[in-house]
Amino acid sequence: MDADGQHRWSKRFGTPADDWRRVYFAGQGGTMVLAGGIEGAPIDLGAGPVGTPGDWLVAKLDPAGDLVWSRVFSVQDARSIHVDVGQEGEVLLAGSFDGNLDFGSEPPVALGDAEVFVAKLGPDGATRWSLRYGGALVADALDCLASGCNRVSDARLDREGNSLITGDFRGTVDFGGGALQSLGEGDGFVAKFGP
Repeated sequence: MDADGQHRWSKRFGTPADDWRRVYFAGQGGTMVLAGGIEGAPIDLGAGPVGTPGDWLVAKLDPAGDLVWSRVFSVQDARSIHVDVGQEGEVLLAGSFDGNLDFGSEPPVALGDAEVFVAKLGPDGATRWSLRYGGALVADALDCLASGCNRVSDARLDREGNSLITGDFRGTVDFGGGALQSLGEGDGFVAKFGP
């Protein structure tokens, strides 16, 4: 939709199977970045099918809805993903995951059952950096009462290109400025990372 609410374009991506899970999007300057999990068959966004079930697909579309680039990230179990696009076209990804997650640089390997990841891609989709935080954690609400959880609830890029994430945690987490200890069954966090 444009500023007046008029339809600009709409597209369908998928197959007869249940293809997507948890799709998120963000836009800047008329472009759109999609991020979501591949559930069934590989997804074709206009340049041929990509990915396998369980992978995460991140793709940038131009103002006309045509594919600019796409990246597939191998992950054993991504529980959530959030996306934002900066003023220069850079892409912030943040969420929680289990097992291994490979952004194409140093893969942030999870140490527990649910850890936080933060990754930044350039305007061309190339990985600039990726980080992981957490401990021996789980993401099931009942198990959280016994062990603890780390979850990201939002992720944003500011005007200077800094990455900001917010969420909740149990137990201890250290984003680089010293350990934060939760005082109860779940505390909130805000963390800021440089460009």
